[in-house]
Parts: sequence; C-alpha cells; structure tokens
Amino acid sequence: MMSQELKELTLAQKIALALMLLAIFFILGVVVYKGPEADTLGEKRPEQDFFSNPFTRAPARPTAQPTGLANQLPPNEPQLTNQEFTLHDQLTSQYLFKTLSSNDQSDSVIYAGFNRVIRSSGRSGTGLEKVGITFYPTQGESTFCLYNLFTNSNDCASAKYLSVVQPLAKNQAVVKIDFAVGSQPLNEVVFEAYYSASIDPSGFTLNIGDSISNDGWGGDAGDSVYDAELQISDSTLDIFGNDLTDKKVSRNLVHLSESVKKGSKVAIAVRNNFASWSIGE
Repeated sequence: MMSQELKELTLAQKIALALMLLAIFFILGVVVYKGPEADTLGEKRPEQDFFSNPFTRAPARPTAQPTGLANQLPPNEPQLTNQEFTLHDQLTSQYLFKTLSSNDQSDSVIYAGFNRVIRSSGRSGTGLEKVGITFYPTQGESTFCLYNLFTNSNDCASAKYLSVVQPLAKNQAVVKIDFAVGSQPLNEVVFEAYYSASIDPSGFTLNIGDSISNDGWGGDAGDSVYDAELQISDSTLDIFGNDLTDKKVSRNLVHLSESVKKGSKVAIAVRNNFASWSIGE
C-alpha cells in the first residue's frame, strides 16, 4: 500500500519528502551527539604528553592583547582590597610585572629561577622536574623550548627572547626573558611547570620576578622598586606586588596554600601588569 502511494507521487513531491527526511535525521543527530568532552576552556584537550603541545595544554593562558592595551586596567583593579583567588585564576594590576619599557626607569625583562630563587642559590628547592616555556610575540607564531631539570638538559639555546643568567646544573637554573627583542616584541610568556610524581615539592621551586635581585617573599634587597614576584615555596603559590603597591593592602596579593603537590602541573602566564595561573594534576 505504502509502495503504491510512493509510486503515485510526483517527482517534486518525492524530492520534498526526501529533503524532509534528511532534515529530521540531521536534527536527531544534533540532539544525540553533544560533541567531545570539553575542558574548562570549552576545547577538547589532546591526549598527548603535557609538553608536546604546550599552548593548547595551558588553561591559564589568556587571549593575547596587542602591546599597549595591557596598561588599560579593568574596573576590578585590586589596589584597595585583597581578593580571594582559586586554583584557576588571574590578576591584573599596575603593581605586577613591568614588561613594557617606559620613562619610569622600568625595563622590559623578567627573570625566572627553577628550583631556586632568582638571586641566590642558597634559597633552593626540589621537586620541579620540567619547565616548558612558550613565547607569544605580538605578531607571528609562538615558539617553545623545554628545561628538563631532572636530566639537566634543555633545548632553549636558540630561543631569541631567552638568555641564561645561571646555567642549568644540579637541577637548578635562572633565565632572563626580554620582551623587547628584535622587530617582533614579546607580548606574553607562559611557563608550564611539571612536578615530580614521586616526591612533594620542597623549598623554592619556581620564582618569577621583575628584578634580577628577587629572592623570595617580595624582596630584592632594595635594588629596584619594580620587584613584583611570583613564587612557589613548598606547596604554596604566592604573588607579591612591587614596592609601589598601595599601602592599604598587603603586597602579598595572591596566597594559595596547599595548592601545589607531587604530580602537579602548573601553568603561569605573564605579561605587562598581568599574571594568570592554573594548577592541576
């Protein structure tokens, strides 16, 4: 009966029926299929080694801003009140890292110490095994290099934005990152820290600061007023504003205790007046 009725349909009616059936199948398919499981950014994470594709594995990394826009602070500038922060968060403040040269005697560099503070190897730590560094210029492609502190090796010799302050030895190193190198200034740098799965972090394992004299706890022996600093000491991540921080608040702008453990993966993004972080396992 149904076959006889289909035969009696005109060609136009058959085409219309076929299109209607296709539309029904498409709608049913969209309802049933919700897409791949998404991460916190709404994008599927590749099943790869943590450092094999770092800029897709760094949930802390914000959308890059053109040079100059980073100075435009949002209304929630935390200069009058300290805030509560989560393990996946960010902070914009005029008291944070100065990576844009200006006429206020600040420069365009930051320093990073791995398993030690920047200034002194006397304040050191254990537990940090690898640090991937991704450089995002204002224009052009990002580049990546890796410090393997466990094997005392790295492939950063050709990284144009990076220079060595203390060579990698005994699982420690200090590097300088210049945001104003060449014709394509650096907009942002992302550090991805990979902690040992077998031991808890102890002492100073990561130290990122404005000043070559940063030595933990927001100090640099008075060498510069531009001495904003991020540190991971034992299991705690802290961020300190520079010496110009409003006296109405503590310079310890961010304090996340018991946040970094064995097996932790920590992504830190730094640009002018800005830091973001994401801590996971």
